[in-house]
Amino acid sequence: MPRSGLKIEIAIRKSFRLGHAVSFEVYQLAKVIVKANENGPNLITVDGTVATALCRCGHSENKPYCDGAHRKANFRAPAAEVKITD
Repeated sequence: MPRSGLKIEIAIRKSFRLGHAVSFEVYQLAKVIVKANENGPNLITVDGTVATALCRCGHSENKPYCDGAHRKANFRAPAAEVKITD
């Protein structure tokens, strides 16, 4: 979903007769970050808000979502972060 729109009008002078214009909207992409918590799930953050937690231990009964099974399974993995859009 776009965060904000900016209407832009461009006059086309080469391919069309003078006076023709094309209108379109430009949207700013949401800031998306995937953060792998140490010994826990992948948190998907959109514009600073956690959207969902995805299982990365393989033990969740509700895949692809985390249900906390990593604690029981004694899952161990380092933390990491990937910025999808910035």
